[in-house]
Amino acid sequence: MQSPAFRSVSSSVFDMTGATRVVGTAIVQELLRRGGRVLGVIRKPNEFSATLVKTSPRGLATLAVKALVEEAELTPKPALVDGRGPGAETDLSLSLMRRSADCLAPFFELMALTSLEQIPTQTLREELGTIGRWAEHAVLRCSGQVDFHRGAIWSLGLLVSAAAMGGASPEAIVETARQLACLPDSNAPKPQSQGLAAARLYEVTGVLSEARAGFPSVIAAGLPKLRLSRQVDDSETLARLNALLAIMARLDDTCLLRRGLAALKTAQDGAASILDVGGVATPEGWRLLQQLEHDLLVHKSSPRGSADMLSATIFLDYVSRNEEVKYNGNFTGPESERSSGPRGRTILIL
Repeated sequence: MQSPAFRSVSSSVFDMTGATRVVGTAIVQELLRRGGRVLGVIRKPNEFSATLVKTSPRGLATLAVKALVEEAELTPKPALVDGRGPGAETDLSLSLMRRSADCLAPFFELMALTSLEQIPTQTLREELGTIGRWAEHAVLRCSGQVDFHRGAIWSLGLLVSAAAMGGASPEAIVETARQLACLPDSNAPKPQSQGLAAARLYEVTGVLSEARAGFPSVIAAGLPKLRLSRQVDDSETLARLNALLAIMARLDDTCLLRRGLAALKTAQDGAASILDVGGVATPEGWRLLQQLEHDLLVHKSSPRGSADMLSATIFLDYVSRNEEVKYNGNFTGPESERSSGPRGRTILIL
């Protein structure tokens, strides 16, 4: 029989999360069954800063979902789901990815709530792992058993939790996330994903190792390229496409490795070649982007892992700037007029 304290805390957390009653109540009750520690330090909503989104669980969850949706909507991405169609991911669609992202909101929020005022510990790691597995099941129900967003749940879940612990910069957030990722989860089932199998076969790093290394593809590639491209190209769409290519050029994307090393090399070399000529805003970069997509479609390969790291990049960028960026998520190619700058880059109005 539930104690009055149990009922009171359950109601309080439900009110704070704003989760749907079917999903939210089940999550809260399971966490209470597993132990009340995570609930003892949760602050009341009126204590959350009205301006610092990084202290608000709901704000962090909103940004995580926003990052997932905006990554999916970014167009054109090579062989990935976007505004044009499914790319190489024939069982996915943009509308499905939007719905999946929306259904993850209460889980990201609960991860943030669980992590408030905490430090990385195995207990916390195991609680977050439990919530993450519930989130995976929710995506399967939402998608009709199409298995995707697993990597995004892992990476964004860690980053949301680390931000809720008080990380004041992307570097501080990924360092806390790294510490969490390195802790064991005794409740986790033995990994069985195709991506992990490919990582073991080819002895490369996958999404697990990416997190345990501190998200180098985000911190050393995605974020720097995003910020530099904003200064050069003055377009959020172009900046994010270039950030994706910077990630692709260095990430051992296990989603590509499912099709073999040739698919991974095609993606990495193709992305690097586009960046070498100045990015997607240049006529040659635009031509090479189209060629890269053609080559990946021949391999029937999609750089889904790189897209997940782009979502993480967008999330960290939002948290660090604490502001929304309005942009047009579509790019139709360079215009004919070109600047007189040293790279002769195309100036686009999007």
